[in-house]
Amino acid sequence: MLNSFLNSTSLSNFVKNNFQTLLDFLLDKFFIYDKSFENTLSKLPHDYAIKISQNLKNDNLKERQILEHLANLTYRYGDFFNFCQFCNALDLNQNIPLKTLNKLSKKQDLDTSFSMFKEALKVFDELYQNEPNNVVFVNYIVSNFIYIKLSSRKNNNIFFVKTFDILGSFLNENYSFLDREFFDNIFYFSFSNPNEFLDNHLKQINLYLNPNCNLNVKVDCEISNYAYDLQNFDRITFNDILKYAQYYYRKNIGDENTRYYNLNRGKAILDHEDDLFQYIHSFGAMHQKKLLTAFNNAKQYLVNYKECRVIDYACGQGMGIMNLIDFLNNNKFNINIKEIILIEPSQKALARAILHLKYFAKNSEIKSICKYLNDLNLNDLLGDNIPTIHIFSNILDMNEVKLNSSLYDAIKSSFGDKNLFFCVSPYGIANDRLNLFYEYFKEKFNAAQISNEIWQTKPTKYEQIFEVIK
Repeated sequence: MLNSFLNSTSLSNFVKNNFQTLLDFLLDKFFIYDKSFENTLSKLPHDYAIKISQNLKNDNLKERQILEHLANLTYRYGDFFNFCQFCNALDLNQNIPLKTLNKLSKKQDLDTSFSMFKEALKVFDELYQNEPNNVVFVNYIVSNFIYIKLSSRKNNNIFFVKTFDILGSFLNENYSFLDREFFDNIFYFSFSNPNEFLDNHLKQINLYLNPNCNLNVKVDCEISNYAYDLQNFDRITFNDILKYAQYYYRKNIGDENTRYYNLNRGKAILDHEDDLFQYIHSFGAMHQKKLLTAFNNAKQYLVNYKECRVIDYACGQGMGIMNLIDFLNNNKFNINIKEIILIEPSQKALARAILHLKYFAKNSEIKSICKYLNDLNLNDLLGDNIPTIHIFSNILDMNEVKLNSSLYDAIKSSFGDKNLFFCVSPYGIANDRLNLFYEYFKEKFNAAQISNEIWQTKPTKYEQIFEVIK
């Protein structure tokens, strides 16, 4: 595929005619490290990125996406020269991680490299202080830089150990975005044999980017003291859930640092009850504000979904669907939600989402799917041919979610005669991903855009709301 692309007489036309196939190929090679592909890259003309960059336009959404994915790919395989060429072709004012990487990847002496790496950590830490956005991807960026630096010193044990010690010491500082468990799995492995250490390092990176969920696990409604307490509410709302989380936080957690860093800026797979409460306490009000305004922006469309089902993608504890039901109730919409599908890889969060919906949607059938979005298949979302509401809250912005044919096919298999999409994420570097998602359905189904609201002040928001009539 890459050779066909490079040998095309018009790269722009190739992207236009083969965009999704080319993107799927680049995603596959990024998420699963392929030694043979690394060899293929090494045999390409030294300056192939220059040719591509000169022929693709940064202001074209699809061509820009290919440039960004090629930048990620060349960085993944340690081809810093061509990585820098792709970065130079992109306007990186919004894409701070790539901009920082571009500076970090320039050739320099060892001490300067260490200094710039430490500065990059500070940049990432500041960037992710207020918005949980693409933290997995940034942890990958840091780990892959370490991998490449150590790989270049594997034949000199003294330099290898020195580099290992210095880079490892930087990670001991209190950076909020760092995934401690991930880096512990890397740095606690014996480095007495550099090749074995690097093999484990690469294995950990691959697992981190492409995790596997237990696809056969059945998740039931949570049974707990919290479940018992919810019985005392007459008509429960998300504000009640938020207040309970704040009460629990004050009584049982108290210190922000006790559980906060477990959340990985909102991207962790939560497996402890305290983390569930901490998440609602830290991010619940922000999610609520964004979701309620999004639902209001499509108010005149929602009223037409008299009988429907709702799919909440990467639902967490069900904040998307809970706020939708609050909105419908507050506006006195007489809507019958026949079925709710909850998709979430965390068994703990999914069990709690089921519990919440037991009170929010007493007459709806609840189906739970314990999977990552990347693992959805055509049978997961099949159902009655009725109007369907799709909620993507703070998930499409994540680079580790593959916007590939498999995901699109799974979503299409769920289609009713009409489909309303709510895609809400933080404003910033991932805007293009939401635009690309919308453009796919616009091209395939003539999707009609309803809202593209933007907030650039905290909490930031970027939304794509659209409707697909099948």
